[in-house]
Amino acid sequence: PALANSNAIPIENDIPTLKQFNMILVAIPKKDNYIFLNPFSNNSLYGYFFNGRNTETLIVKDNGTEFVKATCNKESESISRTTIEINLKKNGAISGKIYSNMGGLFDFVLRNNTKDLREKEKSIFFTHLINRLLEGAKSKNERLSDPRNIFKNMEISQEFSGTEFAIKQGNLFILDLPDNPYKFAEIYQQPNLTTRKYTFRYDTEYKSQTEYIIHLPNGFLPINAPENFNVKTAYGEFSLISFFNKNKSELKIIKTNIISRRDITEKEYTNFKENIDKFNFPANKIIILESKKRFWLF
Repeated sequence: PALANSNAIPIENDIPTLKQFNMILVAIPKKDNYIFLNPFSNNSLYGYFFNGRNTETLIVKDNGTEFVKATCNKESESISRTTIEINLKKNGAISGKIYSNMGGLFDFVLRNNTKDLREKEKSIFFTHLINRLLEGAKSKNERLSDPRNIFKNMEISQEFSGTEFAIKQGNLFILDLPDNPYKFAEIYQQPNLTTRKYTFRYDTEYKSQTEYIIHLPNGFLPINAPENFNVKTAYGEFSLISFFNKNKSELKIIKTNIISRRDITEKEYTNFKENIDKFNFPANKIIILESKKRFWLF
């Protein structure tokens, strides 16, 4: 057994008392370290625990005690990957598929929100999700992995179709790159204040990536697409990459958000918020397609 504090309150190592702890983990010896597990969890991936992460625990042994920092299994890190494939038609309608795989906190949130859904509620859940991508869109072939199976990452997918995704103006198509409709595949904590007087803290380090694959109608080429950027900082990495495969008539856009350090200091906050906000700049959201063949400029 390993005694821990779910609120990450520092422990008095010299005089540890039971009042300093409010949760218990299981510590399994592995070479010179331990694997920590939550023996009571039924709504997260096996080997992941939300509370008590990276806190000092008191491991109780047969011959004494030991203070060790509690960390999750590497396989349980908070990583989400989403692919949104869109087939754009000449009338502006679309069809496609969205798929997401997630671990760690992302897994925890999706599992916790779906483990008690009945079939009818599940259908409403999928409809609500796809309407975030396009209002009035229809969903089919929905799939959600079993939330009760704590030995596999959560996976979710669905196919969709809808109209008026792109606006037609003469020989141009104008469309707004949609946000990932699977909000549970992104961290819910986002910087909203212009400035802060104290540290901004995430619940966990994480990596969130969304890949868009847009199949263009025959004869159309992109004349404007999201601007590429890649920013590396002491607390994370933020990138947006777009490229066009002319042979496949396919525009691919990859958005990646990596937070490698939970705490963002007051001095770092302004730059941090600017990096997060870049993803929503109009220059990184608007896509313009033209039906004439012309030189591609980006």
